[in-house]
Amino acid sequence: MPRAAVSFKFEGVDKLIKKLERLPGATQRRVIRPAVSLAATPIVSAAKRHLPGKGKNASGTLRKSIGKRVHTGKRTGTVTAFIGVRKGIVGTFNGRKRNPRLYAHLVEFGTVHSAPRPFLRPAMTSAGPQAQAKLAARLRSGIEKLAVKN
Repeated sequence: MPRAAVSFKFEGVDKLIKKLERLPGATQRRVIRPAVSLAATPIVSAAKRHLPGKGKNASGTLRKSIGKRVHTGKRTGTVTAFIGVRKGIVGTFNGRKRNPRLYAHLVEFGTVHSAPRPFLRPAMTSAGPQAQAKLAARLRSGIEKLAVKN
């Protein structure tokens, strides 16, 4: 199954990142992880809104399965939010088991028989500015809290 990755870089957060880089690694993670998680939330909500309608063939399982996971790289300390279909979410529709992990990419990119109905890519585009604002605000408040402590 092909993997598709969509990423974007936040502009204007560079000054905050430079301030964070001066802090010890564990302190950086205590500020960055919650900020990245908070910034991913509007994208998850937008992805759920962009899913195709609730017709007779919709079970709602794909909508329920959209979520986020925040990961911190061991070597680099890079914090990444993965947004997509979560493991373990399985539903039934018309008496048949449905696992969204097996068909979410087909909805997003389409097949030979069906047109693409993207939901993650438009979510990144529409919620990106809001996510950037939340990230910057949380980083700023985290740095200020650390400055008060020290």
